[in-house]
Amino acid sequence: MSNGSFAIRPLPAVRLPAAVEEAMHWKSSAEGIACYVAGGTLLRTQWEGDTVPLPQQIVSLQGIRAMHGIRLEDGVLSIGAMTSLAECCRSPLVAASAPLLAEAARRIGAPSIRTTATLGGNIASGIGDSIPALLVSQAQLEWHTEDGTVRIAIEDWLETVRQGTHRQGAILQRVFIPVPSGDEVTLFRKIGRREAFTPSLVSVAFMGRPAGSEGWSSVYAAAGGGSGIAMRLARSEALLLKGITNLSLLARTVKDEFITFTDAFAAAEYRAMTAGNLLAAELYKHISHD
Repeated sequence: MSNGSFAIRPLPAVRLPAAVEEAMHWKSSAEGIACYVAGGTLLRTQWEGDTVPLPQQIVSLQGIRAMHGIRLEDGVLSIGAMTSLAECCRSPLVAASAPLLAEAARRIGAPSIRTTATLGGNIASGIGDSIPALLVSQAQLEWHTEDGTVRIAIEDWLETVRQGTHRQGAILQRVFIPVPSGDEVTLFRKIGRREAFTPSLVSVAFMGRPAGSEGWSSVYAAAGGGSGIAMRLARSEALLLKGITNLSLLARTVKDEFITFTDAFAAAEYRAMTAGNLLAAELYKHISHD
């Protein structure tokens, strides 16, 4: 502020490329700070809150046709990164072939947010609520890099985010999700601070194939939430695969292995305990219904 008035920040220049190569060119050749923008819902809150600096140049990915659309190819669901969360919610293909993603998308934000926010933006943030669902669905991400197109499992990509070794200039083009057989037990649950649009305190996802009396032939479990990076719960998965049905032990195991964080709203221990109790409670519903 100066002389009682607010300083006016200059608006960033906006580029509208038609191809990923053009988008990478504009970002790499920009003077000052430049960033890619998909739906921009998270970035706008970060800019308004001054948690992320306003760039001098925005490279919008909206006009890149190859990054749009949902299709089924050889038993794998392919979703363009610029597909909105609302499209994921209402798509019959997503509902039938990736039910966990459909459920997670319905739980993200308010309807107006889901209309604008994209699946790619939710993933590229590294903290989106779709990520636990995609982790247990064994999704793969297709990135366009300076060295060409690279496909990587979302779990491996998240590890590069944790290590700070992910490629900053890469563009997420498409998401690939293997279609489950239909025999799996699936669940996605999110605990937030209020009913409507809010970052989650905790979100958990699960996919498992039952095998006999209370046993499992395959198990995938993940947890995330808030500003933390989601993770697979390998120790908890191993517990279930061994046929152990003590859900109190499962809840404690999740609590012990889930690496999360403390902020102004919740302590890390509380988040981890909530994730464990949530997963155990939902699996109890499955066991009690069988």
